Amino acid sequence: MMTERECYRRIALFQKADYIPNYEQAPPELLHAWRSQGLPADVDYQDFFGITRKRPETFRGIDYGPIPGVPDRDRNLPEPPEGFHIGRDAWGRVGLWHKKELDDGYASNAHTIVRGALQNRSDWEAIRDHFQPDIEQRYGDPKGKKTWEQLKQDWQGHEHVLILEGPSMVGDLRMELGFENYALKLYDDPEMVEQVMEARTQLALAILDKAVAEVDFDMLWFWEDCAFRNGPILSPEMFERLATPRYKRLADWYRSRGGEIVAVDSDGDIRKLIPGWLKGGINHIWPLEPFSGMDVVALRGEYGQAFSMRGGVDKFCVGQGREAIDRELDHVFPVVQDGGFIPHLDHHLPTCTFDDYCYYMERKKAMLAAV
Repeated sequence: MMTERECYRRIALFQKADYIPNYEQAPPELLHAWRSQGLPADVDYQDFFGITRKRPETFRGIDYGPIPGVPDRDRNLPEPPEGFHIGRDAWGRVGLWHKKELDDGYASNAHTIVRGALQNRSDWEAIRDHFQPDIEQRYGDPKGKKTWEQLKQDWQGHEHVLILEGPSMVGDLRMELGFENYALKLYDDPEMVEQVMEARTQLALAILDKAVAEVDFDMLWFWEDCAFRNGPILSPEMFERLATPRYKRLADWYRSRGGEIVAVDSDGDIRKLIPGWLKGGINHIWPLEPFSGMDVVALRGEYGQAFSMRGGVDKFCVGQGREAIDRELDHVFPVVQDGGFIPHLDHHLPTCTFDDYCYYMERKKAMLAAV
């Protein structure tokens, strides 16, 4: 039987696979409640529900930011409120973090942005030469626990999907600059925004040969999160002018090295950006939030096999009872049958009883088995 990795790759390329991986995640707070509702205390929930044990793993350990970045990061910072830590990152973004989040080890982004990076052209000029292809500084474990050599050892003969992260064109910049500052810069200084994109694209092209030569990655992936429920944060015209050509250069590079799957991950209603991604060489998209209008049936009807999909099942349906679960799974089933689609909830469950989740998983497993 094919490994989970082989199945995913074949599905993403609209080829026949032995089975469809059953990806789902349950947040810890729901698991705690489910233990009191019938989930056995001594059983792993993945085993209990038949969830694929090893989810796709994304290597996010390549630093596409400025090194060393802004000087004197710890100077001239305001006093943080009690219970918070304040810091300035390499881009110059000043952020507040809950100290508890830092102690628990899961605060990867600023809880509150006090000052976005690159407020003016002089901020950019101070770091624009800090995107040099020094591989020793660029490669590592984002959690700081293992070296690149140790990670390679772990990945030898991997049977799960291994994903290589490329440089985000929109999402990372929106996070670093702060949304308002980023939105204004698109119109006040689009040349600067393009220069930042270009610096990161050139950096990626200079350093990623090492990654694909030494590790058998399954796809090149871009994290974007560049849309809300009512649409993208920049116009399709601006997106295609600034971002699409750079996706294309990176996608062409990856395929020239033998890669086949180039993916993008963005929340929200991204329908207006899909044509730009397709022109840029993207052929796999997730998580496709139904709440934001991302209907996998409509997308397949409009685009056919132009891109494969993952996600696309409304996370809210499971908490609304069996009729809602039936409607949702019946709705997406034709796309599951059509191929090129791995269905799962588009994000973590907001709320759901143990009984309803059991019903959802039973229905979902029957749907996957029927293909």
